[in-house]
Amino acid sequence: MKISFYLVEKSSQTQTDVVCRLCQQIYNKHPIWIYCRDEAQAQHLDDQLWTFSATSFVPHLLIEDTKIVTDVQHQWLNTPILISCNPPPRHSEVCINLTGQALVLTEIKHSTLHLIEIVGHNEEEKILSRQVFKAYRASDIEPAVHKI
Repeated sequence: MKISFYLVEKSSQTQTDVVCRLCQQIYNKHPIWIYCRDEAQAQHLDDQLWTFSATSFVPHLLIEDTKIVTDVQHQWLNTPILISCNPPPRHSEVCINLTGQALVLTEIKHSTLHLIEIVGHNEEEKILSRQVFKAYRASDIEPAVHKI
């Protein structure tokens, strides 16, 4: 499993901006599961993906009810980006974790090829992300770091 931390260096960029840009770049190659910390964040991201680019469309689906996750798995083949407040199900090749907490790698390592963490530019987000980084390192995985 590959883990990447993307460090937001510009104060004009938000975490949501980075997520939208990453989704636009990779959704044609790999299915993406965006794991949000709460419903408000999930809804905001859904709204932003609809309006992110005036010249392109980023296909996605907001899953609001945990019970329908299994019901929409067939849509996974047709919808490359799923947004949810639930941990990623099987076969989510890319997971963008926005929860601010380290994921339990033993639960996702067989289905997730690439785990992405976005680190905002404010100090509180950096402190939380350092803890997440250390947790992944303790699992014997050396995360890659990308400045954007």
